[in-house]
Amino acid sequence: MNKTYKVSFILSAMVSIVFFMVEELKQDGIRIDLGVGVILGFFALLIIIACYFYLRSEDKRYLSQKEKPTG
Repeated sequence: MNKTYKVSFILSAMVSIVFFMVEELKQDGIRIDLGVGVILGFFALLIIIACYFYLRSEDKRYLSQKEKPTG
């Protein structure tokens, strides 16, 4: 997979999920202070790690299918 595709996928996933969580917190009337910011940052880090491992497994699967002889 293209490196640009990977970075854009990870960034779009992270931004959309963090934005959704911030909007939900605002609707509930919870202020975003340092503690909440750290928790949101932790969740963003987990999202990045999950996307990274997903894309890495997709690369391995693609390369293993590419190397298999057909016929």
